[in-house]
Amino acid sequence: MSVRPITQEDIIKYIREIEIARALYFKQQSNENLIEFANKQAVVAEAYLLTGEIDEAKNFFVYSLKTVEQADCPEITADFCARIGKAFSRMGKYSDATGYLLITVKALESLPLNAPENRSQLADFYKICTDSLLKIGRNDDAIALLTKRRDMMKAGYDKTPILSDLIGWADALYDLGSAYEHYEAYDASMKLYEEASSLYLEAERDFKTDTRRSLANCLTSIGGIYELKNNFDCALETYEKALEINRRLAVKDGDEPSLKHLAASCTHTAELYETMGRLVDALALFREKADVNLRLSKLMPVIEPPETLFLTPSEDFIQRLERFESKLPWYSLLFEMDHPRHDKLYITYFAMGRLIEELAKDNNYPKLYAETLKLFEASQLILDLLAEEYPDEEKETTLREVKSAVRRINSQLIQRKQLED
Repeated sequence: MSVRPITQEDIIKYIREIEIARALYFKQQSNENLIEFANKQAVVAEAYLLTGEIDEAKNFFVYSLKTVEQADCPEITADFCARIGKAFSRMGKYSDATGYLLITVKALESLPLNAPENRSQLADFYKICTDSLLKIGRNDDAIALLTKRRDMMKAGYDKTPILSDLIGWADALYDLGSAYEHYEAYDASMKLYEEASSLYLEAERDFKTDTRRSLANCLTSIGGIYELKNNFDCALETYEKALEINRRLAVKDGDEPSLKHLAASCTHTAELYETMGRLVDALALFREKADVNLRLSKLMPVIEPPETLFLTPSEDFIQRLERFESKLPWYSLLFEMDHPRHDKLYITYFAMGRLIEELAKDNNYPKLYAETLKLFEASQLILDLLAEEYPDEEKETTLREVKSAVRRINSQLIQRKQLED
């Protein structure tokens, strides 16, 4: 479909194309013409969907599915329903999407599952359908599908050990663990994550394939459960393992997925450090996250960059922090802000400012407030630009919080200066 808005004139044109396709089918009576006829009906349905005329969209999707089913080809029916389901998902109509995705699953289940490619395709749609089921609260049905997916991939691997089935089995265990975690069945979830981790390691050992990213995801999820149970030491151990894996992948690949995983890993670990009172360690990781987001922003520019800004700390900043805790932060506080990430960077700067403010209070060291102010002002600078470019209520709320923090620190600095004078 075109990216421009769909008009009624477009819909009229698409309906005329249906008539042409119908006439051609009745003239030649071939499956190819029948499928083209169904495609034209689906085009009209999606056009109605994009204009918000949901009832008309549903009607034409029903017509198109009935038409394609006459071809009596399960693969084509499955593909057709998949595309309809994804169209509804894109519009947030998950109940409608789920119905079509379940038809896709049923059609794919009718194919010979002794073929690895058929198992992989069905496994993918078990996952897609599960995501829709979870969004509409059908948790039991979602878990049932994920369990079928796990059993299918395990059976395939037990019969003929191949890499695609082993990875599919591990992925199924991981997604099943996520579903149980959604249910707050944490013990079951932990067991599934650990089983998935073992299979990813087996894939590395026996098939010499790189499963480190999947392993890091498992470790992060396991760490999250430890954290929920207030077992912070075990949580930190698993988070740090995941963080080290993601650092190595970011160095090796340097692409968007690896940088996003590293940024998320920094967040999990930094927030746990903060919970444990290890503020300097938390600050070091927020610095690393800021650096990662800057690297990511160069791959994905979001807005026109502001003038290049440098946050230059006092020369002895690192030495002062070193006195507070033995571990020395290994990232400097010097940031070059070009192409700032609108969804990440200002949050990271604000978190760093909040941590330094807390260090200043806890250690009765007011000179740190100058660094705090620089970070809060950097956060405000980015957010001011973004609130103007992408206005929404959430940004306005955050901006008020940031501005309040800037005023608070400015007030403290003024009071300190007055006392000194």
